[in-house]
Amino acid sequence: MKRNATLILFLLNTILAQSFMEEISNQKPLWTGSFGTVNIDGQTYNQISMRPEFNFGNWGAGFDFYLYIDGNGNIYYDSWNFSSPNRTYRTLIDKLKYVRYGYPGDKLYFKVGSLSNVNLGHGILVEQYSNMM
Repeated sequence: MKRNATLILFLLNTILAQSFMEEISNQKPLWTGSFGTVNIDGQTYNQISMRPEFNFGNWGAGFDFYLYIDGNGNIYYDSWNFSSPNRTYRTLIDKLKYVRYGYPGDKLYFKVGSLSNVNLGHGILVEQYSNMM
């Protein structure tokens, strides 16, 4: 009896792990990032950002986590302000890049938030549009 339970658990683990690996191998890369320079209130900062994207079935969400560092190595903490409920809300919403349901080409697909590499009219009207500047 114990051997049968062990065998069943082993088979379930093998099947689930294989389907999980197939699902991951079919997805696009889930992490991107960038380096750049920004100017905030006349002060120049170097920006380091990480942009993870998470998929849960047809649902997906992208985030934009970034740090601003000045020439002296000081971090600009105002973009990570959790001092009040209003500032916490603004900080969290600022880090949300997009929410989507479905994938391009599905019968039901929508994406709310940032758009990147969008074509309209097969690229004749608009080609590779992005609102992430």
